[in-house]
Amino acid sequence: MEKMLYDIEIYQNFFCVGIKNYDTKEIIFYEISEEKDDRKAIYDFFMTFTGFLISFNGIHYDNMIIKYYLKNYEDYEYLHWINITSDLKWFSNKIIDNSTNDNEINKIKYLKTGWIDIDLFLYWSRGIRISKKISLKALGVQLGYHTVQELPFKPDTILKLEDLPKLRYYNYTHDLGILDLLTSNMEDDIKLRGNIVKEYNLDCWSWDAPKIASEALLKDYCKITGKNVKEVRGYKFEKPTMLLGTLLKGFEPQFKLPLFQQLWLDICTSTNSFSKELLVNINNTSIRLTYGIGGLHSVNENEQYYSNDEIQIKTSDIASLYPNIIINYNCIRFPEVLQQYLNVKTERIIAKKAKDKAKDTFLKLILNSTSGLLDNQHSWLYFPEGAMRLRLIGQVFLTKAIEVCIINNWQVISANTDGIEVLVPKNQLDLYEQEINQVAIDFNLEFEHEDYNKIIYK
Repeated sequence: MEKMLYDIEIYQNFFCVGIKNYDTKEIIFYEISEEKDDRKAIYDFFMTFTGFLISFNGIHYDNMIIKYYLKNYEDYEYLHWINITSDLKWFSNKIIDNSTNDNEINKIKYLKTGWIDIDLFLYWSRGIRISKKISLKALGVQLGYHTVQELPFKPDTILKLEDLPKLRYYNYTHDLGILDLLTSNMEDDIKLRGNIVKEYNLDCWSWDAPKIASEALLKDYCKITGKNVKEVRGYKFEKPTMLLGTLLKGFEPQFKLPLFQQLWLDICTSTNSFSKELLVNINNTSIRLTYGIGGLHSVNENEQYYSNDEIQIKTSDIASLYPNIIINYNCIRFPEVLQQYLNVKTERIIAKKAKDKAKDTFLKLILNSTSGLLDNQHSWLYFPEGAMRLRLIGQVFLTKAIEVCIINNWQVISANTDGIEVLVPKNQLDLYEQEINQVAIDFNLEFEHEDYNKIIYK
């Protein structure tokens, strides 16, 4: 199927649609203005196109304008051109300013079309889209695109004839150019979704990773239990009062150093959340550790470490930290989903050995995206007790590994969510891996180790 990139611009007296064939790079440009009236060509293209329409934030904006245009075309066919652009501008403002549940906008949103949408903006998970305010222009800067500029005229400008060439150039050189480069850089993400559509029948062309994971697990859960997909998707759960010691019942790190024994006591006697900064200055380790929602981190600034004839820098990362804790410590609300999650892990191991990259990538996506769903109050998988247990066990386990290093007089220089970096005498490397691996074995986890020649923290 054809793959077309597209982007629109709307002003009170100007409307344009820039379309670029992703494979041939041919550009089609339609507009409605004082100089040109392509109203029928616009209608014909979108009414007959059945390929892929690739956009950036198209589903929630560009598509809405196009659908509104198609819906009202019978009226537009006989209107003066300025009435068409004015009406489209009015509807554009309505979309942008909409802060309530607008029935007209909702009706337009669900109109069926013949094309398939690929909205690259939606490939970033919702939380990242909101917090980072991702824009096409910012991505153009990151990708090194040659022309990155602001919209040449403010949205409420009444354009003059001499303004139109600048706006046309902006549309097909700036927006379509960056979109083309972005699509090229995200081809693997698009192909992954294509494979999921084909092999797993999930219409995920414009879904982020958490939604893919959620819908895949939802589909399996409903198949196993016989429950209605729409009903389960609408499940809502309240956040309870959580006594952290109760959440951690059965998990006992057995710290030996008083500093960490007190840390464990502080965690177990806390309610709902836990955060702490811990200054560790024992043996040859001097490090500041921070505990909180984002995991365990050390504070490192302006530090440089080098391996030499006597000392080796070792990085020890926990393999699949969150997926393994989810499985080992029952961090999913529904037993059927937990079992299916375990099945996904098993299937991924098989796919990886068979070098089935497409399946391996899909299953890895499910494993890595589920943890965020446990902490998403809008998700049917929302399970704050499990999410908190997941975070705390990860941090306590890593702290246990740090304690073992300190007791053996190996200098811990950094900690970061799922791994530590340690200076180890070269004549003790085997002992280091043996000791650190035993910590992992005790909690049914696994470390992966790597050597570095230098580590620099800025």
